[in-house]
Amino acid sequence: MLPDVPTFDELKLPNVLGDNWLGLMAPAKTPQSVVDRLNKEVQGMMGRESFQQALRNQGVQADYKNPAEFTKVMETEVAAYKELAKTVNLKAD
Repeated sequence: MLPDVPTFDELKLPNVLGDNWLGLMAPAKTPQSVVDRLNKEVQGMMGRESFQQALRNQGVQADYKNPAEFTKVMETEVAAYKELAKTVNLKAD
C-alpha cells in the first residue's frame, strides 16, 4: 500500500514484529456448528468487493483465514512475543 516505504527486511531489520491482526473469537466450548456458521458468514463478508473497498479506504489490507489458519497465526504470535519477552528479560509486575 506504500510502495515508496522500505520494508523492515530492506532496512536490514528482519526480526521486527510489525504485523497487526484482528480476528473473531468465540469461547472454547462453542459448538462446532456455531463456529462453522460464523466462519461461513465472515468468509462471505470478506469476499464482498464493497467490504474490501471500505477497508482499503481506511488503509487496511484484509486477509481471510479460516479458524485453523487463524489459530496458527495466534500461536505463532504468542511464541514470538514470549521469545521477545525472554530475550529482553521482561517480567510481569
